[in-house]
Amino acid sequence: MAFVQRFLSAKGIHQGLLFLSLITLPLFGLANFVEPDRIPGDLGDARFNMFVLEHGYRWLTGQEPSFWHADFFFPTEDNTIAYSDSHIGNLPIYGALRILGLPYDRAFQAWIVIVFSLNFASALAVLLRFGPHKWEGAITGAFVFAFGLPVMQQLGHIQLVPRYFIPPAFYFLHRFFTKGRSIDFSFAAGSVVAQFLISIYTGVFLVFGLTIFAMISVLSMRRSKRCPFCSLKVGRIIALTATIAISGLILLPYLYPYYKTGMTHSRSWVEVLPLLPALTSYWLPAETSTTWIWMKDILPETTASHEHRMFLGLLPTASTLLFMFLLRKHKKLHRYPVHRALLLSWVLLVLLTLRWPGGLSLYVLLFNYLPGISALRAITRISLLFTFFGAVMTAWAVNRCILLSRRHRKRGLRGTVVYVLFIAVLVTDQWTANHAAFSIEGNRQRIEAIATQLRESDQPRPSSFFLIPDGQPFFYRHVDAMLASQQTGIPTINGYSGNIPQDYSLELLLDDPSEHLCRAIAAWMMMNGKIRIQGIRLIGQNPCQGGGHENMPNLHTSGDKQASRQITESPFTFKNEAIVYRMDDPSIRTIVGEKKGSSLLSATQGGVLTFGPYTSLPAGVYRITWDGILLQGSEAEARIEFDVAGNMGKETMASALFESREMQTIDVPFRKSIVFEIARPTPNIEFRIFVQDGIRLQLNKVTLSPENDIKLSKPESLPQD
Repeated sequence: MAFVQRFLSAKGIHQGLLFLSLITLPLFGLANFVEPDRIPGDLGDARFNMFVLEHGYRWLTGQEPSFWHADFFFPTEDNTIAYSDSHIGNLPIYGALRILGLPYDRAFQAWIVIVFSLNFASALAVLLRFGPHKWEGAITGAFVFAFGLPVMQQLGHIQLVPRYFIPPAFYFLHRFFTKGRSIDFSFAAGSVVAQFLISIYTGVFLVFGLTIFAMISVLSMRRSKRCPFCSLKVGRIIALTATIAISGLILLPYLYPYYKTGMTHSRSWVEVLPLLPALTSYWLPAETSTTWIWMKDILPETTASHEHRMFLGLLPTASTLLFMFLLRKHKKLHRYPVHRALLLSWVLLVLLTLRWPGGLSLYVLLFNYLPGISALRAITRISLLFTFFGAVMTAWAVNRCILLSRRHRKRGLRGTVVYVLFIAVLVTDQWTANHAAFSIEGNRQRIEAIATQLRESDQPRPSSFFLIPDGQPFFYRHVDAMLASQQTGIPTINGYSGNIPQDYSLELLLDDPSEHLCRAIAAWMMMNGKIRIQGIRLIGQNPCQGGGHENMPNLHTSGDKQASRQITESPFTFKNEAIVYRMDDPSIRTIVGEKKGSSLLSATQGGVLTFGPYTSLPAGVYRITWDGILLQGSEAEARIEFDVAGNMGKETMASALFESREMQTIDVPFRKSIVFEIARPTPNIEFRIFVQDGIRLQLNKVTLSPENDIKLSKPESLPQD
């Protein structure tokens, strides 16, 4: 009876509710996207991560000779795994699931559940130590960190979700500054190393955050004259230096392949700039949000809007604004130095990465002067770090409100009621639904269909293969090929990752293959020294019209049951006649434009209007001509930049500039030409247009024509077997 009375008391009811919320909240978060026979994500990025994890497991068990190289983008010998996150830090969990007997897709599904659970547990443990030590705030804050809107938005990029070393990194660094113990610094450094091994993106963002947090902590403690770590003895300084050195040595063999990849595959500022956060990015909700999806209709669309959905939700945002407001009014909030340091770190990170109107950003300093940073593209993903700051502010607000409610003399269940209200707001605020997912059985059938064709008994085993896209998003088919290659051991020319090899023909990355497919394959092979290639098999409907290379026989096709084709033409040839590209050609692509029929219209937003077609050209002199209409309403002094680029945009061969002198009051015909020279056979030539805000241009066609006689023969500079 005493137990029942204790349980039914106000304190007992509150404790029971705490226990119930501790169990049900993470289960609710998982139930939003976990299904028994489906895996969250699409057939592209999610399965790519599944491929990388399985490759790591196969390497651990001796089934693959190299961890950093997998047989896609064949015949490159690059460290293809280093084109994206390698998942080396996730292998212990995934490998254990595989050793327990789970097939690769079920192990991937279970790994996702474990990762979200670890995120929740990690944030919960740290928030309980960031005072006041209350379970109510820690539980709600941990939910924001593990299942917040920015996390659900990145569910398709599952490699970014494991962040369970971010909370302990901040916690141990804070303890080091407050206690002065070198062991805490070692734990913080170990957390950074572990997070880097899990994901390069989140590891870099964590270093950004910790660096600013450390500087703020040092300055604030020196001002308060309470600085335990400032009196470190020589021995401890040596210990800290050794910790940093050991951490660097551990990361060196891991980061070196990424450094090599970044040296040859660094991104241009033009690629990174559209994916820096804008002010509106912090108010764009996740596409799967059920409560806040209406906000996207009142905010302007931006380039790659799926990457800009950084809204944390009402509860974290309101908690942060409340703390900022009260910090100026109440000196008692100075009892929370870690909260103040985290808030200021958050603000400075926002300012550092913000893209202001006109394309201005402080981040360009890091991009230009910090080695390796140019390999990162989507800086908007820093929102996954910001969820920790939002979690800390949420925990503070919940604890603060419950504490205030209990000051009343007849407090009773006031604290419990307030907590229930916060839970209701949290669930409504962060609720997401209709997540993309794919069938486990459907994926198995896709891969087995390809593997069966590769194992055809009436044909010799191919040396490599290319799975021809069939109108689906090209990366679906490329990942199909990668998974089939993993199962059969046959290298694939297909490939999909965060980067692509230098000179890989982007004509191979079209949703609908063009008639130049065989020519593009031959060009890619020849750039890798493969002049004589036997036994390449094409799977699917082959659009080639017999074009190719005379030294590349036995190009078999499967699926359409056509006879073997012979490649008869060099990929590096150009007939002495003009080629006209209309804007409905899929090889002509746009970021800020809109295709209408055979024309392309620019919006008032500046950016990349056209790029592509990624064609291969022999040495020679050419003229490129853009024809269109400069539309009424184009602003004065607005500029259009034209250029011809190769080597994935890194090599500019020629450029020109157009600047409107006055406001355009009528539509006028527009033509711009550039003559350029190519000194050696070059793949992936593209013709680009960059427009500033205020330009209104209708582009109708792009014409490429020779300016001298072209010798139609294999250039001597091509690699030889």
